Amino acid sequence: MYDNQFASRFESELAYHQVRTGRQGEIVVYGPDSNGVYTFYTAVVMREAPQLAIEFHDESLSVEPEPNQDRPHRVRFRICGPSGYVTDRDLRHLIKALELNAQL
Repeated sequence: MYDNQFASRFESELAYHQVRTGRQGEIVVYGPDSNGVYTFYTAVVMREAPQLAIEFHDESLSVEPEPNQDRPHRVRFRICGPSGYVTDRDLRHLIKALELNAQL
């Protein structure tokens, strides 16, 4: 038994998703869910959730942040286009640049 907690609940949740996807120490992106929301897990737990900025190849696309529920290791967002929310599973062909503004 440990005298102290081995890892925080955020570290545990992040480690779970990294192991589940085989991406230890890397970012993990899930989605979209049934509401068109993507979930982006950072590589490490931050002091507060990072601000996400995405530049798309198609300038008609934009990011709509979702409430984060005070989780410093994930960002939830939707991608809006002219005809509604984007529901592509693979976003690599859409994204020109991605920036996380965070405090470690």
